[in-house]
Amino acid sequence: MVNKQNDIELAKAASRGETWACRRLVADHAQRLLRLVSRLLPDPSEAEEVVQDSLLRALNRLDAFDGSRGTLATWLSTIAWRTALNHLRSHPRHQTLSFEELHQEEPSEEQLDEAFSSGRPSRVEALVQALSLLSAEERALLSMRYTEELSLDEIAAITESDASALASRLYRIRKKLYNLILKTEQR
Repeated sequence: MVNKQNDIELAKAASRGETWACRRLVADHAQRLLRLVSRLLPDPSEAEEVVQDSLLRALNRLDAFDGSRGTLATWLSTIAWRTALNHLRSHPRHQTLSFEELHQEEPSEEQLDEAFSSGRPSRVEALVQALSLLSAEERALLSMRYTEELSLDEIAAITESDASALASRLYRIRKKLYNLILKTEQR
């Protein structure tokens, strides 16, 4: 369980430049941030670079952390999420996350044919292939909710969205995933 008072004290000590606090903040949060960023950036070196950049930004802006508005973990995750999205948008070799792509309901027939061209896959293979057809952001949202087990409010804070809209979006993503798996079984 997160102790908000410890978050506040750690943030204050790190903002004063106390080395032990900066090291502890990084040690306590780097792995979790790397898991989050890796959902958007599958290249491990890029993900590590973005996490380092996020932590440096956070350490330089610790005076902006307000413990009454949330946990240090959520605040750091928000910075990492934004930094990763900005990285995706600024590097042309990555898929650009346009509004249309982020809200695309179904992949194209070409994407389906390419993903399922090797014949009828097992259920696990079908799930893996279906997940690969989701956008990076959709996979990241599913991961935060079901792998990291973050609450809707925590994810909403990280992604700077409304919790009820996020719940609807997660429902649509799960439905999309289910339909992709069904299409796999029909092939």
